[in-house]
Amino acid sequence: MGECSILDEVQRAPDLLSYLQGIVDADRTPGRFLLTGSSQFELIEAITQSLAGRTSLLTLLPFSLRELQ
Repeated sequence: MGECSILDEVQRAPDLLSYLQGIVDADRTPGRFLLTGSSQFELIEAITQSLAGRTSLLTLLPFSLRELQ
């Protein structure tokens, strides 16, 4: 895998998704962007509409007590 840009709290910049759509369409290399943020219905809906077929959603569980130690 090459370089990856990590964009955190993407739900705070919803216009970013349309911008990324153009970039991803120009170069379909997977794994170039990692988008993180709070799971909000509005964000998930926006991703499925503007980046359909270009994204994978991964739900992460909270840390276990053992992991926190």
